[in-house]
Parts: sequence; structure tokens; C-alpha cells
Amino acid sequence: MSRPKGFKHTEEAIRNMSKAHKGKKFSEEHKRKISEAKKGKITWMKGKKHTEETKKKMSLVHKGVKLSKETKQKISKNHADTSGNKNGNWNGGKMIGTRGYIMILKPGHPSGRKYVMEHRLLMEKKLGRYLKREEVVHHINGIVDDNRIENLMLFANNVEHKRYHNILKKAVI
Repeated sequence: MSRPKGFKHTEEAIRNMSKAHKGKKFSEEHKRKISEAKKGKITWMKGKKHTEETKKKMSLVHKGVKLSKETKQKISKNHADTSGNKNGNWNGGKMIGTRGYIMILKPGHPSGRKYVMEHRLLMEKKLGRYLKREEVVHHINGIVDDNRIENLMLFANNVEHKRYHNILKKAVI
């Protein structure tokens, strides 16, 4: 792994690395890999073979040569063959968002986003209209991936939603 230009270890880091390696014996293979890495050689490619034709194409691309229309079409076709539901990682257009909400792939949705929260889509279906941007869909039981319609409640905006939470807090106290 190469470091950014001008990168320097602190004196403390150097001392710690020296202590960690002190007295350790490295195999000749390990020493060779370290030496190659220091010289900038890519050791993980060792043993991999490319055809001469592939090597020439890779060389041209790295030199900034423009690809032919035919080559671009081949690349595009290969990419299209592994996108969407043909990709091994395809999950049916569903994913879990960062905060645990279920997200559904809806590229043409008026929200302007590629993925839309499932609970918002379900509320839209129930109401028969798209939700306004400021409208908030609340999970009654607090479980964000429990999107049963009976567990969802609609608020006009986030102020109303927060008021509801404050009422709940006072009721518990």
C-alpha cells in the first residue's frame, strides 16, 4: 500500500513498529514481498496471465487512446448483462437503509430519489396520492421495519410529529 506523497510516520509510531518487529524472523518469501512492495510492484497480480491482445488494449487505454465505437459497445453490453436483476447481488430492488428503514427501488418516484422508504410508499398507496415532502409517517410501535399499515400514522409535518412524541413522554412520566 502506498502512502500519500510527503507522508511521514511519527517518532512514536516508528518506535512502536520497531518494538513489534524486534527479534522476529521473516521468511524469504515475506522479505521478497516487502521488497517488491517497496519498489512499487504489485504482488497480488503474480501468476495472473493476460493475452497479448488484452495487454495491448490495456496499454492503449492507459496511454489515453480513445476506444473504438465497437469496443465501447462491447463494454456497454457486458456491463448491461450484469446490471439489475441479472447481477448476483440483486435483491429485488429492496434494501435496508442506514437507520434500519426498508428502501424500495422507485426510479420514477416524484421524490426525485432512486430509493424510497417503504413506509412512505405504503401510506401513499393507502391515501391514493403522493405524500408531500414535509409529511411524516410515524411507526406506532417504534420498529422502523414493521411497515404494516395498522402500525403507520401520518403527520402533516415534523412539528406535529414531535408534539406527539412529547405527549407520549408526558403520559409515561
